[in-house]
Amino acid sequence: MIRREAVAAALNAVTNDTSQYFLQSIQITSDHRVVATNGHVLITVRDTTPHADADFPTKGIPDTTPL
Repeated sequence: MIRREAVAAALNAVTNDTSQYFLQSIQITSDHRVVATNGHVLITVRDTTPHADADFPTKGIPDTTPL
């Protein structure tokens, strides 16, 4: 799980220009990085202390891990 602070830091690079809707998003990778750009600035935030899986139990939630 990615920390809220990492997402908030990456959101600083997201554009507010509605004509560039494809730059109004962030990418969260499997190695705990959050990436965002506005076409001029690229921000990559690496969460070095992600939440442990034990903090977010998944009992009853189907496994979506690729085979």
